[in-house]
Amino acid sequence: MKVISDDTFLTWAAEVGLEPDERYTAPRQLVFPSSYESQLVWELPSDAAHLVRFVRAALSAASETGEYRFRLRGGGFWTSEASPDDSEFNRIVRAFKIPENVAGALEFSAEETETAVGLAVASAIHGVSVATDLEIVPAERRVCLMMSHHNEMTAHFPAPADLDQFQARLEEAGYRTDDDELALQETEH
Repeated sequence: MKVISDDTFLTWAAEVGLEPDERYTAPRQLVFPSSYESQLVWELPSDAAHLVRFVRAALSAASETGEYRFRLRGGGFWTSEASPDDSEFNRIVRAFKIPENVAGALEFSAEETETAVGLAVASAIHGVSVATDLEIVPAERRVCLMMSHHNEMTAHFPAPADLDQFQARLEEAGYRTDDDELALQETEH
């Protein structure tokens, strides 16, 4: 795992049109403004084992290389004492050996995929505020996933074809989406 400054991360993301959403106040979620309609939201599974399988499938569907950059929504420090509710998230961050007072993005190599899955799952379970929402951008930059404190995963794509490809990969992994409810359901394995 490598730490990347927020400025470096945002410059890298902007190269493909991935930018903070100017329609809202800070902390702004990363989106592809040229393609606002290419977005899906899934309710995360409540069962821990199912959540791990889903996150692993979503990360795999998002990246062919297995390389990811993680960033807290809006940037900022990975640990915070701003609220007592942050204490559990802080313990999780420390368990992943993220140094104290580190700000910016974390880069995970293909060999660190299981660590990336673990941090995404922990964020989904223990994230309690907008400041703990986790943005995940694979090296290819064809999607930005966000694990939200609302128990959802939002996916933003630069084009409808990228959305379709992501959905197809999730279906190949044994998941399908219900377009009416935008809910993830596990198919029979």
